[in-house]
Amino acid sequence: MVAGLAMFAVGCGSPEASGGGATIGDDGKLTERTELTIAIPGKQLPILAPIMAKAWKKFDERNLDVTIETLASDEAFPLLATGKLDGIWTGPSVGLFNAVAGGADVRMVSPGNYLSEESGGGIWVSSALLNGREFEPSMLRGKKFASSQGNTGTSMVAFSQLLESGGVGVDEVEIVTMSASDAVPALENGSISGAIVQEPLDVALEKNNSAVRVSPQFPDGWNNTTLLFGPSLLRDNPDAGKVFVAALRSTFVDKLQGDYLADPERVADIAEQLEQPVETLQQSTSDLYPTELSFPDEYVATHEQVWRQWPDLLTYDEPLTTEQVIDTQFMDWANEH
Repeated sequence: MVAGLAMFAVGCGSPEASGGGATIGDDGKLTERTELTIAIPGKQLPILAPIMAKAWKKFDERNLDVTIETLASDEAFPLLATGKLDGIWTGPSVGLFNAVAGGADVRMVSPGNYLSEESGGGIWVSSALLNGREFEPSMLRGKKFASSQGNTGTSMVAFSQLLESGGVGVDEVEIVTMSASDAVPALENGSISGAIVQEPLDVALEKNNSAVRVSPQFPDGWNNTTLLFGPSLLRDNPDAGKVFVAALRSTFVDKLQGDYLADPERVADIAEQLEQPVETLQQSTSDLYPTELSFPDEYVATHEQVWRQWPDLLTYDEPLTTEQVIDTQFMDWANEH
């Protein structure tokens, strides 16, 4: 996911994305109008927070002009590391950790959405695999399991915990990289035995009784997405980064609590910005957004422990500290403002 970032870990050019120099006034706004550019992988529900913060004028209220670009991660990360982008909305990955270990000036600065207990997204196994039996992790031994990031994404935390609960090693399951949309027919035709499935793709599986959800996609309290900053906000203009994160938190608190997809006004706004029909969005469960920003305890260490079960994923030996991966100054300020 972040393979290109490691190439830009050191020797980066001068930042070009943010204006620099703006400070925070007593009113919690920047004293100068400041332009920032962030990248998202696409207009999808897990990515809606920065899109809606812009649409609902939360950035504007903080004296920010935010441009949101849609870029694939392998294009966006090198731009972030070299200061040509200010931020990326994404998820933790092996590539990110390898790049940070290699010296890339990139950090997680805020969590994004969490999946609710009612979410249909999660770890699904085919009905053919179950054959009328109750699921046991040992059923996946020697089988194919699909994930959109293969074994390099944050979904592997819950999956490895599920396998461990049944005494199955990650090396006993063949993990294949496959988009969530392709995983659904693959589950139905039997070419894979399990997959990470996201809403609303679960609807067809449940309707056809072709697969069963056996576990959430993430551990309890584990965020799905995260905001990353590069050197332009980490070093050159941290005040702009602080008000950006504060604007996101304001969006979480004011607009993204409760069942917002059932609220006619909010879901209409979201549908317009994501360019999706209201009816399609309402097949999904409203995600959860924190009112106080923080990452789970042992977030970095747990990811490392999981990914080290595959010998060749992490390219460094010394464990990363939380401070090397997460910069808390932006959350700390946003939580108070």
